[in-house]
Amino acid sequence: MYSDYLQEREPDLLFLRKEGGFAVYKYVIFRNTQAVYIQDIYVEKSQRHTGLASELSEEIQEMAKNGGVDWLLGTVCPSAKDSHISLKVLIAHGMTLYNSTEDLIWFYKEIK
Repeated sequence: MYSDYLQEREPDLLFLRKEGGFAVYKYVIFRNTQAVYIQDIYVEKSQRHTGLASELSEEIQEMAKNGGVDWLLGTVCPSAKDSHISLKVLIAHGMTLYNSTEDLIWFYKEIK
């Protein structure tokens, strides 16, 4: 039901679901070319630290790369609970700081 709500608000959102978690993503324009933006990844508490979040991200990247997409984008909201963990994860996965606003930090990674 939550995915229905999100798609009603943002019709271009896509979802990748696996047992124990899901990712929300969409295709956007970045540096005058198509990019994939992973908006959210959620993994159930019992499935955390199993690699599921990385698996979701890698699958989205592979689909995007196969579709000719060159860039992966991600964000962290610093005011969110445990945002420091999200920052560490993005950096560990090769993401580079792109831009920040008052409460949103943007990262990017080339996926050619």
